Amino acid sequence: MINIGTERRKAERISADYLPESLKHFNINVGTNETILAKTLDLSEEGMALSVPICIKDIDSIFITIHMLDKSIMIKDQILSTRSIDQMTSRVNILFTKNNPFFKLIR
Repeated sequence: MINIGTERRKAERISADYLPESLKHFNINVGTNETILAKTLDLSEEGMALSVPICIKDIDSIFITIHMLDKSIMIKDQILSTRSIDQMTSRVNILFTKNNPFFKLIR
């Protein structure tokens, strides 16, 4: 399990329920060659939280690559923390080191 830090975003979080469809799902890569479809849990200016359909013990990278489904934006950044949602689903929290390009799409 990766736990570089704890979730500490101070910025307002926007629930996935209030996001446009284009920001509700992303293709991600967490160190393997496999692309995984992840579901957005929330988004803020500083970061985002994703629900990833893999067991937390299978996340062995501290880096994540996130692609919009239409491939218009791709970013690689560091995973801040992870935690298990259930046996086969993990929450992955990302704190962007640069401006969040996805947040700009809703402002």
